Amino acid sequence: MPIELIAFDIGGVLATRNHHLFKHDKKNLFGHDFLDLQRGKININFYLAKFGVSKSIFENLLKTHENIYLLKKIRLPYIFASNINSLHYENFIHDAQPNSYALKNSILSYKIGYLKPDPLFFEYLVKKNHIPQNNILFIDDKPENIKSAEASGLSVLLCQDPRHLGDLLKNYWR
Repeated sequence: MPIELIAFDIGGVLATRNHHLFKHDKKNLFGHDFLDLQRGKININFYLAKFGVSKSIFENLLKTHENIYLLKKIRLPYIFASNINSLHYENFIHDAQPNSYALKNSILSYKIGYLKPDPLFFEYLVKKNHIPQNNILFIDDKPENIKSAEASGLSVLLCQDPRHLGDLLKNYWR
């Protein structure tokens, strides 16, 4: 099963989450409405206004990790496969400067309406990229997403520490 595509999660793999920045009630802030934001069902401005959170503080929730340079070393096509909202994705893309293939073919929860670990998320990933599922390497930091991706037939790597991503990818360098 030769790997033809690498699908990266963003938060926890290519970016770090800074939940400690919030003095708000995290249970409410990251509850049902946050999931709807990640699914693209509610607008970012509505969400921020509802919780009284400034855009600048919310933007800092997700910070691109220094390992982003690794994307330039990979010899295979890559995409992002992430539970993410539009604001965080736009900021990430600004920092990461991915290639056009990744921009065109990434699977983003706010665009497709599904969140990992829903098997429909992975089904969408396979259909959009027209690559057999076992030829797609999915990298995520959450065991439940890895388990679901593997059950969907994808090859998987668990990366719970972004500092170790380079070691996990060494077989895929140019």
